[in-house]
Amino acid sequence: MTDFDELIGHLDWPVCQCEMESCGGQCANEATLNTEFHAIDHCNAADGDPLNQDGNRQLALCVPCYETLRQIIASHVIALGRFGRPHCIGCGAPVRCVKDVIRKADQL
Repeated sequence: MTDFDELIGHLDWPVCQCEMESCGGQCANEATLNTEFHAIDHCNAADGDPLNQDGNRQLALCVPCYETLRQIIASHVIALGRFGRPHCIGCGAPVRCVKDVIRKADQL
């Protein structure tokens, strides 16, 4: 039997583009992270936003866009805490820190 790298080396793996839409345009970087984050207060909405069964949105992101997303989520978490509402209205899940919202960030 051959080495695994030799076995799959001939396959043409597609490059996945980052799915973050920031500053009015699409990011042109290659996605390196499979992310999943909770749609705070919209997790049960049927408004066409593509959410999974847990009310989370999934995006393939590059590292800079992932860091931007973390900063945006941190701002929202702080704001919700200031108003005394550290939970999602839709499902009651805690929203006290970034880790409560970003449910997954795995390498592609």
